[in-house]
Amino acid sequence: MSDFTFYDLDGDNSEEIILTRTGDSRTDSNNFYVGWSIQILTKDGTSYIDQTSNFINNSYDPTGSWIEWAIISDKDNDGKLEYFNTGYPNTPDYLEWELNDGVLIRQ
Repeated sequence: MSDFTFYDLDGDNSEEIILTRTGDSRTDSNNFYVGWSIQILTKDGTSYIDQTSNFINNSYDPTGSWIEWAIISDKDNDGKLEYFNTGYPNTPDYLEWELNDGVLIRQ
């Protein structure tokens, strides 16, 4: 895991956990910090369950640059929240999703 944040994506008054992940060297030393994925967990009673496919599109790239830091905010002041990596601004490795009706859509 490289970063995480909490946000109520679906407006149900319960924050989801948004995790960014990257490759590690436990099973393959060539995989260290290679690729990225995003996982979204929702609270279900006293535990959390993976609900990634319900909240985000394009949540995985096995060869892309890892997501160093990610944040959710209205970065461009358009009234919509964006989830974006802050480690690569103004580069081809920059990633951004916009929150629309409880779903993060890749921009």
